[in-house]
Amino acid sequence: MILATRWHEEDLIGYVLANDHDERWVHVRLPAIAECDETIETVIGERTAERLRKAGVPLPDWWRRREGEALWPETLMPDPRDPDRLVRVPWYDEEELAGIKAELGLYKWTALYQGAPAPPQGEMFPASMWDRADTVPPRVPLVRYWDLAATKDGGDETVGALLGRDDDGYVYVVDIVHGRWSASEVKRVLRATAERDAERFGRRVRILVEQEGGSAGKAWMEELLRGPLAGFNAAADPPVGDKVTRALGLAAQQQAGYVRLVRQPLPDGSGFGPQPWFDHLIEQARVFPHGAHDDLVDACSAAFNALTGRRRRRMRTRTAADRSVA
Repeated sequence: MILATRWHEEDLIGYVLANDHDERWVHVRLPAIAECDETIETVIGERTAERLRKAGVPLPDWWRRREGEALWPETLMPDPRDPDRLVRVPWYDEEELAGIKAELGLYKWTALYQGAPAPPQGEMFPASMWDRADTVPPRVPLVRYWDLAATKDGGDETVGALLGRDDDGYVYVVDIVHGRWSASEVKRVLRATAERDAERFGRRVRILVEQEGGSAGKAWMEELLRGPLAGFNAAADPPVGDKVTRALGLAAQQQAGYVRLVRQPLPDGSGFGPQPWFDHLIEQARVFPHGAHDDLVDACSAAFNALTGRRRRRMRTRTAADRSVA
């Protein structure tokens, strides 16, 4: 058993989780303030919960906590007027925790009370500022942006983020596909995802694939565009600027509450629930750019820039500047 305060993504707990390939460890995290609608799956992870249920381990399915609720808002104490009687009194409720957060600051608050590492520099993507939506509006233009990992066994993932933006400026993160795949598997995933997007949204989806520099990057891109992406509205997209600069536009919208994660219909038809990638994106973005990985943030930022034309505006400005110098 490891009990520790998380001060860094690559601390002992981070190392254990990253190398727990046979899933011997159960990672339990109970933040003082719930960061999402909490169930036992969000506490220990969906895969762990499923594995334990299959092994016959009873889990507290009654565990429920709404986003923003305190973990221990009240406690029982002896009644001063009658010591034999217990009364409920406020404990670490939302108001009390808000005061503690203001006193400690974001870095210490996140590590000590939320059970997760956060960089001292603060957040580009505050975890509390992600909005939610049940559907993406009709006729909203969509971009599926692919950030391809170099190798199957490397630390980075291949990520395909599907984003849309409406006329009011709201950004919708509709879907994220991610994994560590070989070259042949990447081709299969790109094709299957493009077909699924076309079935759901028709020709509204534009596909962009980040193109690495050099002849090898160009050859790989031509192979993808002529192979699995043939027949779709797909193009290569050479990256411009560093990761942080590329993320500034999406971060500004998210901080203003204009980025919505699109839920999925529940199997029983009772409503809508979070998609499996919600927590992964929120956590990765929360520590960006100081976390161990940033693939999902990169793909979402690139898709947003493609939707808003930020990349094209930067290129036009740079070209104009070059002409003025000449």
